[in-house]
Amino acid sequence: MIFNLLLGAAVTAGFFWPAPGLAVAPWSRQLVIAVMFLMSVTLPAERLRAAVGNVRGWGAAFGVGYFVLPLLCGVLGHWLFATEPGPLAGMVILGALPCTLASATVWTRLAGGDDALALTYTVLSNLASLVFIPAYLLLFLGSALDVPTTRLLTDLSIVVLAPVAVGQAVRHLLGARVDRAKLAISRVAQGLVLTIVLVAVSNMSGEIHAQPGTVARLALLGALVHTAALALGHGVAARLGCSRAERIAVGFSGSQKTLFIGVFLAREYFPTAPLALLPITAYHVLQLVIDTAVAGHLARTTDAEGSPTA
Repeated sequence: MIFNLLLGAAVTAGFFWPAPGLAVAPWSRQLVIAVMFLMSVTLPAERLRAAVGNVRGWGAAFGVGYFVLPLLCGVLGHWLFATEPGPLAGMVILGALPCTLASATVWTRLAGGDDALALTYTVLSNLASLVFIPAYLLLFLGSALDVPTTRLLTDLSIVVLAPVAVGQAVRHLLGARVDRAKLAISRVAQGLVLTIVLVAVSNMSGEIHAQPGTVARLALLGALVHTAALALGHGVAARLGCSRAERIAVGFSGSQKTLFIGVFLAREYFPTAPLALLPITAYHVLQLVIDTAVAGHLARTTDAEGSPTA
C-alpha cells in the first residue's frame, strides 16, 4: 500500500512539477546500474546458475516478450495509428524492446517469485535485443534503420552485465552480511525505481499536457496490452508445468518492457516525432502501477498460505 502511494506521488510530481525529474535525468543510466547491482548482490550464485539452466522458464518469457508482444504491438500500431507516425513508431519500438532492466526482478521478489529467473531473463533478453530490435523495426516500419550494434552492446554491457557481475563479486566477499541486509537493500532498490519513474514522466510532461486525447488512448491501450501479456505469461508457464514462483517470474519479466533503450531508440531514430516516446513511457508507468497491485495480491496470497504453492 505504501509503495502504491509513493508510485502515485512520483507520477503526479513528474506530471505537474517536472523540474526535479528533469534535474535527475542526466543520471538515469546510473540509477539503473545501481538497481541492477542491488538486485544482483542479494542473489545467491547457485540460484543464478540454476536459472540459466531453466530453459522452460526463460523460454516461456521469451515467447511472450519477444514474439507475442512485438507482433501484437506492431499490428495494433498499424491498425490504430496508421496516419500518426509518432505513435506508430512508438508502438513498434515498444514491442521490440527487451525486458525492463530492474523492475521485473524487484516486482518478482515482492510477489514471492523466482527473482533469479527474472534477472536471468532480463540479461538474456537485453543481449538478444541486438538481433530482435533491428528485425522488428525493419518488419513493421519497412526501412533499414542503422541500429548501432557496437554502441548498443557497449551500453548493455555497462548497464546490465557489469553491475550483475560486480554484485555477485561483492556477495562472494561479504557472504551472510548481505543476506542480513536483504530487506533494506530491496527497499533502496524500490526507491531508485520510483526515481526512474519520476524522470520518465517528467521527460514527457510537455507532450502529455499538449495532447491529452492521444495520451488517454495510448494509456488505455498500454494497460490492456500489458495485462493481457501478464496473464498470458502466467498461463503459458502453467501449461509448461512451471512452479508458482517460476510462473510469477515469467508473468512479470515476459510482459515488462524497458524504458531506457526505448527512449534511446525514439530519440535517436525519430527526432522529428516526439510522440514516439508516448507509447513507451505510458506502458512503462502503467506496467509498474498494474504490477504493483498484482505483486501485492500475490504476496498476500503467499503469506496467507504460509509458503508459495506449486
